[in-house]
Amino acid sequence: MSPSQLPVEIVASVSDLVALHQLPRFMLVNKLFRDVAEKRLYAILDVDLFDPRRRVRAAKCLGTLTQNRFAAKAVRCITARGLGVVERSLRDLFVNTLKCTTGLSALSLLLLVTPDTPVFPEPLPSNFLPRLSLLNVDAPDILVQLVPGRPLVAVRAEDSIGRSSLDRIVAALSLSASPIQHLQIKVDAIGQNDILASFLQIVTGDPFRNLVGLGLQFVQAPPSLAWEPLQTLLDYMSSALIPLQALRAISLVTLPDPMLPPDQILPLTREVVEMFSRRSPHLERIEIRWHGWARDPVTHEWKPIPQNKLLRRDWVFRDQIIKFLG
Repeated sequence: MSPSQLPVEIVASVSDLVALHQLPRFMLVNKLFRDVAEKRLYAILDVDLFDPRRRVRAAKCLGTLTQNRFAAKAVRCITARGLGVVERSLRDLFVNTLKCTTGLSALSLLLLVTPDTPVFPEPLPSNFLPRLSLLNVDAPDILVQLVPGRPLVAVRAEDSIGRSSLDRIVAALSLSASPIQHLQIKVDAIGQNDILASFLQIVTGDPFRNLVGLGLQFVQAPPSLAWEPLQTLLDYMSSALIPLQALRAISLVTLPDPMLPPDQILPLTREVVEMFSRRSPHLERIEIRWHGWARDPVTHEWKPIPQNKLLRRDWVFRDQIIKFLG
């Protein structure tokens, strides 16, 4: 049997055994081998436009995708850094590439510097990124452009959202074609009233009735919030979460963090965990500032979460992205 007669399943299995840097040679066998290898080669892309040494290579990759529609349709996940520091022509090339990646499910877009002009033209066509379901950005304004009409299930914004902009962001999230299940954002808030108002606006809003995971960071200026008033806030918050029956993970952070004696921290956070779990027994993970607790699936006991694994550290889907995309 010649290579061209092999079933595509066998060729795909062989391709999985080939190192990524060897796939270009694998593609030379015949068209079937090339098509199978392209799906794997372009499925997950890391586009680094911030580093000038890598920019030329990244631009070449983007150009290839705009010219090779088969390869573009194979793309499932793109991480792009540095769009805010490059010239308009390169940003346009990136947007044109996204127009071709109709199968894209996950986009992590870090501008690093906000450009003078918007990254995306307005309005975006209805067929732009029609399968986008995971979105991680640094600039919250991008959510306003990319969420409406697309089947987003997980959204994260790294930069803080001004209190006056929160209405606009929440309105955009309400226009997702799918219910938002995971949300991680930062909100500017001065004082307890602002924190509580922002929290209630989110957890009582229609777009978030199906939340499974929620990570909120409240950025305060200038004072930090002491533990005693925080406990009062957490009491209100835990009651407000009761209607969210799908919620499994909650992370609440106020910045800057208060200084507490180490021997007080664990007992205090453990009390908070018990309060939340009594009111929402479906919760499996509760994080308050730098301390988190997760319910053991076997013993059902609450166990501490290592600080480097907390939701405040990173995007909840960063390590799960490949598994999620299948």
